Amino acid sequence: MTSLGSESCQVSALQNGKTFILIADDSATIRALLRRTLELYSYEVIEARDGEEAVVRVRETPDLGMLIVDLMMPKLDGIEVIRIVRARASSVSLPILVLTGESLGEVTPVIPGADACMQKPFLPSVLLDIVRNLLAHGHRTSEDQLDQDTHG
Repeated sequence: MTSLGSESCQVSALQNGKTFILIADDSATIRALLRRTLELYSYEVIEARDGEEAVVRVRETPDLGMLIVDLMMPKLDGIEVIRIVRARASSVSLPILVLTGESLGEVTPVIPGADACMQKPFLPSVLLDIVRNLLAHGHRTSEDQLDQDTHG
């Protein structure tokens, strides 16, 4: 498996019609499964092995379409990665899906700054449904959620 260099990451998604998705997970197995699943549906995948690398990749990829981030990673955990990403004006609307190995039970936890949370292991079809939905609707700010709750 090859890792994309910063020059490759900076290719415009608009130039080749592809959507770039960053996968940040310390498990090579999970990254490989995510990559295989997403590439089957023509998404371009960028990988990060830990939280610090994820933050660097977000900064290097101006046309990033989505971030899929593990909750528990070395160097920076998923919550800290989300906090850093959301603090950047250019990433405020980036859809973020959190993956966790922890049991979610019947209630999906609310993770500040994240748009969705999914438990590992997961079904590829469920992953693709969530990815498509998030890409279609983008990041929902707390104001968006409040507006929908009060008007819809």
